[in-house]
Amino acid sequence: MVQLWPNSVRTHNDPTSDRITGRLATRALRRVAAVLALAFAAAATQIAPPAHAAPPTFAQFASRDVLVGTFFSSDADLTDTMYYSTDGKKFTYLSTPYRRGQNPMSDPSIIYHNGYFWMLSNWPRKDGRFWPMIGVSRDGKNWARPEGRQFNNGLYAGIPLTSAPGGRDIVAPDWYRAADGSIYIVFTAGYFGHFRGQVGADRMTPYVVRVNQLDVNAAGRGRGVPLGKNIVFNAGPANRIALNPGAKDRIDGSFFERGGTKYLTIKRDGTCNEVWRSGSFTGPWHRDVACAANVQEGPSMTRLGGTYYLYTDKIYGGRAIYYSTAPSPSGPWSNPTPITTAGGPGRTRHGTVIRLDDRNAKCAVYRMAYGPGCTLTTGVPGIGGLFGS
Repeated sequence: MVQLWPNSVRTHNDPTSDRITGRLATRALRRVAAVLALAFAAAATQIAPPAHAAPPTFAQFASRDVLVGTFFSSDADLTDTMYYSTDGKKFTYLSTPYRRGQNPMSDPSIIYHNGYFWMLSNWPRKDGRFWPMIGVSRDGKNWARPEGRQFNNGLYAGIPLTSAPGGRDIVAPDWYRAADGSIYIVFTAGYFGHFRGQVGADRMTPYVVRVNQLDVNAAGRGRGVPLGKNIVFNAGPANRIALNPGAKDRIDGSFFERGGTKYLTIKRDGTCNEVWRSGSFTGPWHRDVACAANVQEGPSMTRLGGTYYLYTDKIYGGRAIYYSTAPSPSGPWSNPTPITTAGGPGRTRHGTVIRLDDRNAKCAVYRMAYGPGCTLTTGVPGIGGLFGS
């Protein structure tokens, strides 16, 4: 008989065999231990969580293009949130200016002016006048209770306008601060079917208002969070915007400026989002794009690097903010793609996205996102922002 495994068969009274077998077993165990150690080391390398990147310095952050967006949650929950982005696609939560039940703003529009963030909505009094609802914040985190009638020590009387075709409803105001410091508001007036149980039956026409004065009075500048009555607001008349070819319904207008050319984005007949251009915010307007985004609403345009972004709110299904991109406002525009968000209390809907060019505004965003790292100034003392009529 041939013994195939001589070291595996031994007698208990063979000491030499025991010593040989013991040495072999020890060597085998050492080899196994070494192999296991390498395996565990490799496994540890594979599953170890990646190290978190250090936050940017404020100088690094301020050197980048920074977008800020304000959105509301839904018609049922008018919670307003504030986000920022450096790539136009992923937005990171910053703050919740207004929660449901705290005079929240629908379709919130934001600008940065004279050392403050300003948020605009509409006070729906349905009396044929435009009553701006305005909130203000120095740091973007703590906001004054929004006001619609307490401006100028409670003497504000709203903005009258010539009768709009179809009715006296006023909705969806949006404002824009131009490079020269001037501020314009675009809103729509007429018959808003949503108010009357006839969703989709709108007969709305756009109007433009120039803001002549927007600031916080001296008493308000001494407060961390100004009161609504500390707001100084004066504006010119509301003038109807003539757009040809016409439409039975245009709503959700928004302004943008680039190189002296003014742009108006607006939804037409409940479906298409148009792009119009002009040499002035008061017109005349010429249509560049008939349908930059389809089955979307609430358009808002801005620019990041060499790319233009159009942000819209999907009308049906999973309501959310989408973005489209183009090499110029004249297009061609890509199909809408949903933004992604990091953090925040809920979904994002109809709002405004702007690019921040003011270093102090970027400091406020940096402090909300990363903590202290820059000094937030209080802005120019006293009442400012007078642009003429």
